Amino acid sequence: MTKTSFARAVTLIIAAAASAACGGAGSATTTPASNSASSDATEVVGSTPFTSAEGKFKVTLPAGFAPFQEKKNEATRMTGYTSSGPNNTVCNVSYSQFSDALSDQLNTPENLEKALGAMRDNSVKGMGGITDKEEKINVQEHPGLSVYGTILNTDATAYFRMDNVIANSRGYRFGCMSTNKEELDKPEIRAFFRSFRITP
Repeated sequence: MTKTSFARAVTLIIAAAASAACGGAGSATTTPASNSASSDATEVVGSTPFTSAEGKFKVTLPAGFAPFQEKKNEATRMTGYTSSGPNNTVCNVSYSQFSDALSDQLNTPENLEKALGAMRDNSVKGMGGITDKEEKINVQEHPGLSVYGTILNTDATAYFRMDNVIANSRGYRFGCMSTNKEELDKPEIRAFFRSFRITP
């Protein structure tokens, strides 16, 4: 594979991830996201804390990652934040405000599980990915589903981990993708997942 085709593949994969995070096609705008830094004893040197007051979450980007770029999709009511980092790796956080009708239905473990499954299917399908494995997770007592998968491309294969969480009438997705599978197991990437917190 030539350097040019590899770079193009990575660009296409990142675009697919951003599109999936924001629910696919629709009216969208992209702007640099404002960064509200705060001190946290669990942060590693060089990492970048990010807080979204509107999205009611905070997360810490690994060292060497660019500032988040915000993308809003009015059609799907989703807002996504994407950041690219070293070694062909990109991280993303997105959220969607559920309608009152949908929120009222998420009142049983069974319905929450179905909703998380729908979130998984939407993100994996949107990226053109294949699910390799998944596991139930819990974020601050809120139910979630962590999905690991592969995206096959003629120029490059990408690997991803995408965590889906439902909390306070919102659906959250946060994940990382790389053309190097080993990147997803690095301590700084694992720290990114651990750093995600829902705020009041």
